[in-house]
Amino acid sequence: MWVKHHTPKLITFAISRPESYRFKAGQFSRLGFYEGKGFIWRAYSVVSAEYADTLEYFAVLIQDGPMSALFAKMQQGDTILLDKNATGFLLPERFPDGKDLVMLCTGSGIAPFLSILEQPEIRQRFDTVNLIHSVSFPEELIFNDRLAALSEHPLVGEYGHSFRFVPVTTRAANPSGLSGKRIPELLKTTASNRRCIPSSPRNPHGL
Repeated sequence: MWVKHHTPKLITFAISRPESYRFKAGQFSRLGFYEGKGFIWRAYSVVSAEYADTLEYFAVLIQDGPMSALFAKMQQGDTILLDKNATGFLLPERFPDGKDLVMLCTGSGIAPFLSILEQPEIRQRFDTVNLIHSVSFPEELIFNDRLAALSEHPLVGEYGHSFRFVPVTTRAANPSGLSGKRIPELLKTTASNRRCIPSSPRNPHGL
């Protein structure tokens, strides 16, 4: 296991993937600990690609949350329980066909989309794949570099020209994207003005 604390509240971590463990991009795992007199389990979306050798996750630590307290103490080499079956229905094959795919998310909701973005099949189905990720503050946009690196990815890098990423912050200025609006308000404004949402300077396209 490795663990990385990005902010006091945001962590990513990865565990070894059992050979028998199967999941589809967009699904989640049940992770757990043995605590005191019993077990504690929570569901977390898999960040890793389907073909990855490790299982990576993203967690937001909640004050007084029992699982968050255990995550906060995790260190490299620790052990965590993994339920044998992945589940969830946010699957690319359930997305209706069309010209443009737009994925909207806030906070930790970006996790399943990170897995989906590393699947060549989804990049081949749409002319553009667009990700809008909204957080409160710029320091919470912890996946910006990872998303930029997709242009060099051995399996999906060739589709980099069709990927558009829009980071949004709601409580502070955001030099790399949009700020001051929540996603519903942003969509309402852009729809009424009939104009494109500007994207990050890392990927200078509109939606």
